[in-house]
Amino acid sequence: MTMKQIASFKLTLALLLVCLSTLFVSAQSGGGYEVTQSVIANGGGQSADATYVVEGTVGQHAAGSVASNPPYTFEAGFWQWFLSPTAASVSISGRVVTAEGNPVPRSRVRLTGLQGGFVTSALTSSFGYYRFDGIEVGQSYLLEVTTKQLQFEPRIVFVVDEITDLDLTVFQ
Repeated sequence: MTMKQIASFKLTLALLLVCLSTLFVSAQSGGGYEVTQSVIANGGGQSADATYVVEGTVGQHAAGSVASNPPYTFEAGFWQWFLSPTAASVSISGRVVTAEGNPVPRSRVRLTGLQGGFVTSALTSSFGYYRFDGIEVGQSYLLEVTTKQLQFEPRIVFVVDEITDLDLTVFQ
């Protein structure tokens, strides 16, 4: 056998092994499941029912969609751990930047409480920085950015702790 034939044989054998290994792959059906989320801010909690455990963290988006197909129901998006509002207040800060990471100066950042009533806004600095102080803990807020020529997809933030470096990206 030539070197080329040996290499071809090895490649064919490797492909055959990969194809055969897929015969033994199967999806789970029943049993315990565990879902873990990523975080923006510190903290979290756990919710358990039967064999299902969901560990949640705070500072995540509260948006999502529900997709049902009996006998299972799955909520896509981020899971929000509900806490009672407290008298504590924190700050939310970050930058407004373009997709390339360039600052967007003099853009208006608006913070609206989703439970009603609370609305405030800030103008970004020449380097795109913004900051909100005195924000009530345990609430969800809508963040919106207004610029002259750029667009922004609104974000929902659940506040449980100080949030720093919350960068908001605008696009054209």
